[in-house]
Amino acid sequence: MQIVYHLQALLYVDCLMAYHAKTIIKKEIDESDIVSALHHMYTMVFSPIGRPAIIDVLTSVENLNSLLPFVQMSGEENLDVKQSKSVGAGYATELLMLVVNYSENVPMLERFSDALYNLSQQEITPKLHDLGFWMAPTRNLKTYNHESIPSLMAALKNHIEDAASLHPELITTLRIIQYLTLPPENYSEKEERELKYMYAIIQVFSNNGMDFLKTILQNMSDTFLKPSHQSPALIGLQGVLVVSIIKPSVFILKAILAHLISSRGPEFKDLTAVPVLLNVYSLMFLIPQSSYSYQLAQAVQFEIIDALLTYTQPFLGSAESEEALNTSLWTEMVQEILKFIRLSPSNFVTGLTVFSELLPLPLPLQTREPLDEDEIIKMINYRKLWSAHLHSLSGTIQEVIVSLAATSCHSLQQLLRRVCVQLADLAAPTALFIVRAVLDALLDTLLLPSPDQKENLDPVSSGCHDRVPVLRTPTSTTARILTLVAYLVSHVSFKVPLMHVLKGSVKADEKYADVFPLMLELFNTPSEKSFVIQAQECIVSILQSLCDPDISFITFDSGAPVNEVLSSSLPSKEHMVLICSALIQHIGCHKHSYSSVLPSLRSLVMLTEHDYGYFHVKQGLDQHPGAVYSLFTRFSASFSKDSSDCLSTLSTTLEFLRLMVNGYEDGAQTGRSLLLSTSELADLLREDPSVVKDKDEKTTEPFQPIVELEKLLTEFGNDEEAVESLLESISSLLTILNGASSKEPKSDKELVEPVLPSPESQSAQFASRSVFIVGDVEEGRLSPAYWLALPGADDADQEQEQIAVDLITLAEKTLPGEFNLKSSLESLCLSTDVEGDLKSKKKKELSKQYI
Repeated sequence: MQIVYHLQALLYVDCLMAYHAKTIIKKEIDESDIVSALHHMYTMVFSPIGRPAIIDVLTSVENLNSLLPFVQMSGEENLDVKQSKSVGAGYATELLMLVVNYSENVPMLERFSDALYNLSQQEITPKLHDLGFWMAPTRNLKTYNHESIPSLMAALKNHIEDAASLHPELITTLRIIQYLTLPPENYSEKEERELKYMYAIIQVFSNNGMDFLKTILQNMSDTFLKPSHQSPALIGLQGVLVVSIIKPSVFILKAILAHLISSRGPEFKDLTAVPVLLNVYSLMFLIPQSSYSYQLAQAVQFEIIDALLTYTQPFLGSAESEEALNTSLWTEMVQEILKFIRLSPSNFVTGLTVFSELLPLPLPLQTREPLDEDEIIKMINYRKLWSAHLHSLSGTIQEVIVSLAATSCHSLQQLLRRVCVQLADLAAPTALFIVRAVLDALLDTLLLPSPDQKENLDPVSSGCHDRVPVLRTPTSTTARILTLVAYLVSHVSFKVPLMHVLKGSVKADEKYADVFPLMLELFNTPSEKSFVIQAQECIVSILQSLCDPDISFITFDSGAPVNEVLSSSLPSKEHMVLICSALIQHIGCHKHSYSSVLPSLRSLVMLTEHDYGYFHVKQGLDQHPGAVYSLFTRFSASFSKDSSDCLSTLSTTLEFLRLMVNGYEDGAQTGRSLLLSTSELADLLREDPSVVKDKDEKTTEPFQPIVELEKLLTEFGNDEEAVESLLESISSLLTILNGASSKEPKSDKELVEPVLPSPESQSAQFASRSVFIVGDVEEGRLSPAYWLALPGADDADQEQEQIAVDLITLAEKTLPGEFNLKSSLESLCLSTDVEGDLKSKKKKELSKQYI
């Protein structure tokens, strides 16, 4: 499409050139073919593809000469008046102003600046008077090279304070400086950079260019980050002018920073540009997609990320030490970003987005072809460098995570998850403090502090281990934090250190010993409140991830022995006992929703794949012998063929029992050998004898709920294929149960607990992970397009939780007594005369110019 639009624009230019080549006698003002060509050119500018095509074509070579004759007056008054009022002159005026406003083509200025300036001096064409402001910087330029830098910097200095007024002279000056200091966009990094660009950068810096650019960018941010100047004011021409000032300023500033850091190395300590760039990044977020400048704003954001990445240069040399890391430019740059995040709630999204884009993508990366050994080592070392530089900032990062963990803002939730995964993926030490930060937030919502501990900021003091932990009343905050944990634990870089921390093997982790019992207590606390049900669904998701051997650095596919894989991917023995007991207890309670019972059963099914899991599931069934019978009682009492949850839960229950008895007939990869006998199965599905004796009723069927369920399925199974499949499974189960003799002597052979070897250390597991996966780069969640895209809203999260806040009371507590919320909001949100109409300012300046 771009080629089509460019060719079409060239066709119209050729048509206009042919018209101008005619003799005066043969020319007619507003000739139909010419007006038609101009009209079509003008209508193309309203297309997102057509506008850049028109601008590119008109600024190429001498193509602007196709428009100039329409507005250049001959000096004959009658003819000039007629020409100035012609349709062709109107179209040409609009196209010329479009080119000057939007184009960054400096060679075009070099060729046509005189002609364009002369147009601004024609009284008969008032619409072109603004060209005088745009061409003003070119009046003092003799050449377009490094010799012009001082005069350009002087012009730049004159507009530092009034940059927010969007003066055309400032825009043109910045465009010319960018042209002189930066190579063209088609410049290849493999080519040797010409010295003229480096010399021009040095000239700009020596004329205080870095300070000038930072001041301009800060003034723009201060003005246009106000509510009165946000998205609505950034859609039309004003948005274009804003980006026209910011884009060259950021690009030039980044080039200066790159030269300074590469030249001075560890001696460079100037971080004043970082908060300025972060504010500009926030401003670029406000450019709406409907704006022509949206793509340019995205380019500015990418350039800001590149500028910040220039600070991540390891200059440790032989003096590599913890102190050198803590005071390095890399660490201090990240510290500035963390300060920015904590400065204001409006910075949360921007700060986390920048942080995420700076951090490496999680491993394994998808590639089209295998990476060589040098590339693999480089990628691993780069992540280790990030981890080392972030180590001294662990406390600050933990504070950020704890403060944002309970957010109800969907986009912020997604960004926080993304950043946590990226941080945990760097190396084992970083993963540990991310896990501790998340557990701190979780423990604060689960544990009710004792009376003597309420003033202690730490959820668990060092001397409180003897007391029984008390579960705090759950809230929606609890559910949101558990949602975060459930997402993170599905990533192996978070799961492995989480299992290590929950063991409490080091003193710093002892306070987390209460997390698991409290979480399981909440899991088995019946409630009809939606946020409690959501919390329970998150907890079962956490348990499912913890018990999933596929979420591991050491997997079955790697060829490692089964026990080695299980020891590295499953929780400790103590936690396995608690998990299996809680899952069995949960499925036996009628008050729990199928939305949590179903994943609980799926977790049990997953554990039956290996002897180690089977053993602990069997122990859980022995602890809660009536749980499975209770579940079938629930099915028989409330079965509905129209409920997909009910059908799925029953199907999974039958699958679970079949696997417990028969194992994996196709030969599972884990080679399970332990099986449940039919008599033991019958005991699970037989009502407790003590309960039967207490009843006054006559003796009933030993497997009454299953018999009743078979009858129900028989009634419903005529036309429903899914029900027919369940009926077949139920009938097979009843056949097995009836064939099992209750008087069959139980085996004296005691079930032997499988013993797993000690897991490898976290560092060893991180070192063994795969670095890349050969595949399609554009698909999959580990691609840059997935990780660096703005998070979208899920259908389930469309209705965000609304939290009521009393702003008046909040202001009275935190702000001075003379503060007036209403007047402050009015002054913040309403435009003032000082920041008023740009056109009125232009008219005043024009009148002064002509006087």
